[in-house]
Amino acid sequence: MADGKMFCLDLNNWKFYHMGDFEWLDEDGAILSRVANKAAYEATLTRYCDIGCDKPRGQCELYGIIGH
Repeated sequence: MADGKMFCLDLNNWKFYHMGDFEWLDEDGAILSRVANKAAYEATLTRYCDIGCDKPRGQCELYGIIGH
């Protein structure tokens, strides 16, 4: 948070929206792929999601605050 600013957020209005559950990124048909120059494998887990607010005008940002 920058100096002189304050956010007033009602967290009851914020929701976590997702389009599905976690899924392995396996576009080529294989979940695991080798790590170059190492005796290891890696995989990528994805989930497409976003944060939304059902009352955006109920939130505010105060700026120009000066401490004394």
